[in-house]
Amino acid sequence: MKSFKYLQGKKDFDLIVREKPTPQPTGNQVLVRVAACGVCGTDIHILDRFSEYTALGHEIAATVEEIGDSVTKIQVGDAVVVEDVTFCGSCESCKNGRTDLCRNMYSLQGQSGMGEYLLVHENMLIPAAGVDPVAATLTEPLAVAINTFFATHLPAEGNLVIFGLGIQGILCAALARHYGAGTVICIGSKPGTARNARREAAAHEMGADAVLYSADPEYKRSIADLTAGRVDA
Repeated sequence: MKSFKYLQGKKDFDLIVREKPTPQPTGNQVLVRVAACGVCGTDIHILDRFSEYTALGHEIAATVEEIGDSVTKIQVGDAVVVEDVTFCGSCESCKNGRTDLCRNMYSLQGQSGMGEYLLVHENMLIPAAGVDPVAATLTEPLAVAINTFFATHLPAEGNLVIFGLGIQGILCAALARHYGAGTVICIGSKPGTARNARREAAAHEMGADAVLYSADPEYKRSIADLTAGRVDA
């Protein structure tokens, strides 16, 4: 199978394709064929900070190709999202509801989501029937945004200010609009860049009422004007 991995070059990032045998699943293992893989901000940070050979890609949508003889949770042909790390479900911590303290986590074990196939434990697979594979790769970042949004305890028709115009900030704006927020304001760093222009357009499309920039010395006054002086979160 082909495995897509990256190296940091002197001026850019180099893509290397390596061939290796396609693994065969046994026990609770599942072989999936990758349908789509997102490029996470974490991936870019890793490329920026490390020069060694690095396997990347952990926002993965796939189709089940083969299953081990002990697999019970999914079947061949199922569309799934692949978690990059998940709890075992059977250790003392998991049984006591503290999955965050699991000492037997299942992971990708150095496999690249940019490859053709992955061999993973069945616990790492989330059913995604009927979901477009490209959209399904946003499952993990959307889950982060959902947890973040609900942690605000925003009241009905509450006014929300979101610092950051990245994917998490924009997804939080969409969630706020979906759940009946009042005024939703996104704050970027500085206007005028091509990246922020695209992000600003996306923020408006996804539900933000206004996009302001912290580089503007009057941005706090603008927040007060847009929210009538009441920011709930």
